Amino acid sequence: MKDEKKPLGDPGIGAHHATNSNPREPLTKEELDRIKCLFSNGMGVNEVARELKRSASTVSRALKKMKISKAVGVARAGRLLDQKLNASQDLRKIHDRAIQILDKLRTETPEPAENTPFWF
Repeated sequence: MKDEKKPLGDPGIGAHHATNSNPREPLTKEELDRIKCLFSNGMGVNEVARELKRSASTVSRALKKMKISKAVGVARAGRLLDQKLNASQDLRKIHDRAIQILDKLRTETPEPAENTPFWF
């Protein structure tokens, strides 16, 4: 069996690590600021990475270098839970008010006569 020759430029399996001489540009100050802002406002590492079209490990390393710890993530999660709780409480108030209005309409609306059209 003849040895197969690889075409030029095909380094073979596993060789991409050695030939990766052109990694992505370093994060810009604007990207670092955006990472900090998005993460602090509730986005997770993967979401931030997708938003910036960067890898999750790049975003994670940037957060680590900026000393934005998991505590920020925990605080972020707490804020999100508070927001959801507030929204739930608001929906409950709206529901209760709607029930009051419906009850009032039922008691104040006279029954239509037999030959009277019912408009609503």
